[in-house]
Parts: sequence; C-alpha cells; structure tokens
Amino acid sequence: NKNVVVREYMDRMKNGCIVCNMGHSNTEIDVASLRTPELTWERVRSQVDHVIWPDGKRIVLLAE
Repeated sequence: NKNVVVREYMDRMKNGCIVCNMGHSNTEIDVASLRTPELTWERVRSQVDHVIWPDGKRIVLLAE
C-alpha cells in the first residue's frame, strides 16, 4: 500500500505522536508531503526525525 498515512492525517495528530513505516518498503507514509517550507525537520538520530509544525507541534517520524 502506498501513502496510507497522508499529510491531512498527520496535520490532525497530537503532539509527540510516533509514526513509522513497517514492512518491506517505506511507502505507507506520505513523507514527500511533509517536505514543505512551513515544516521544520530535526534529525534526532539515524532513521529518526522530528517534523515540527509552525505551532510547535511535532511528530516523531521513523520512516526515512
């Protein structure tokens, strides 16, 4: 399945939510939709990123 978790869903997630891809591919989460100027990316460690919204909300992304 591709892009099962889309930007619209992530916009509505609570602060601190952990989102991860599982399985043989990394296509379940629409990561490309998060690569916009309004969102800030902070690398925590290999394969772990914080995606930060303008209001300070962040999700933990285990997907790259």
